[in-house]
Amino acid sequence: VVFSDMNEMAPMFRERPERFQRGSNLAPVFRELGVEGVFSAEGAAWRPQRRLSMEALSHRHLRGFYPTLATVAGRLRARWLRAAERGESLDFAEELKRFTVDVTTQLVFGYDIDTIGKEDDVIQEKLGLLFPAFNRRLFAVIPTWRVVRMPSDRAVDRAVAELREWIGGLVRTSRERLEADPARAASPANFLEAMLVARDERGEPFSDDAIFGNARSEERRV
Repeated sequence: VVFSDMNEMAPMFRERPERFQRGSNLAPVFRELGVEGVFSAEGAAWRPQRRLSMEALSHRHLRGFYPTLATVAGRLRARWLRAAERGESLDFAEELKRFTVDVTTQLVFGYDIDTIGKEDDVIQEKLGLLFPAFNRRLFAVIPTWRVVRMPSDRAVDRAVAELREWIGGLVRTSRERLEADPARAASPANFLEAMLVARDERGEPFSDDAIFGNARSEERRV
């Protein structure tokens, strides 16, 4: 059933996660791909992550992001103009994927990856494996990857491991930045910093697994 009327959808949003929950196959697939976060959490684990996610993507934070958005859009325009001058053809979907990766990486991590300015990029390649795997596994009738690991499944495993290592480096850099400037904790500059300074209902920091999962979830959502 698909709803398009906000009056019908609003009660579902308000009554999550007690009355309305996601499909039962969502959490296992996210867990297997190492990206558990606000997209897959339910119950008590969902609420603090949802609050954090909404705060990180609030209008107050997004307004300050507009200059960065304009910079990335300018890079894409310049890339297209150069291709036009050379008479080259471009894959439009691939071009917009580069734009999306650059924008979301800046917003979520505060890191300028600049895939638009690079012909080949490792992170872009890994993301290109990960996102289709979500869709395939979510809608698979039989979860064959849990019984037999095909080459494509092993490639996804390697991509997840390499992305985790890459994000781990960004986490270390962000922690060092926060330690060097404690005042920054009062006004985190991006979603990753907000995750690092946040505390759950018990006053404990989020685990590295939760930080990794939510960082990947937010980039996918944006």
